[in-house]
Amino acid sequence: MKSRRTWVLIGLVILAAGAAVAFALRRSRGAPPLSVELEVRARRSTDDRYVVTAGVGDEVTVRARGATAVWVYHQAGRLIARCPGSPRCRTSDGGVELTFAIDRAVRHRVVAISKLRAMEPSGDFDADVLAARRLGADVELRAVQAAAGSP
Repeated sequence: MKSRRTWVLIGLVILAAGAAVAFALRRSRGAPPLSVELEVRARRSTDDRYVVTAGVGDEVTVRARGATAVWVYHQAGRLIARCPGSPRCRTSDGGVELTFAIDRAVRHRVVAISKLRAMEPSGDFDADVLAARRLGADVELRAVQAAAGSP
């Protein structure tokens, strides 16, 4: 009896390993990995990997390779720009590009989403990010710190 149980256990382990390999191969052949770049078109800015600094009136272009959507929120969590859904949005099989203007001296949160096509953002940062993750999306977060004067 012990021998049969051992063989069943070995079979389950092999089956699980095969499923994991199949899942990894299927995922790697799908969409390109999510990569987010922030570019500030301004007279004043500083760059960091996850946060850029810009001034009120500056324009920020988000290029998200591998993304299906980009959402931008004010610090308080209110949606101010989205792609698709904005006239300053461009989408392609390779990703999404969205340009938005800095209208207030507050932190702006940028959310790039991949592997999710059918979700409409509710307009609330926390709820939208949580919902996207629950639906299996890859989510990348970046920030733009807007300043009233020169940095």
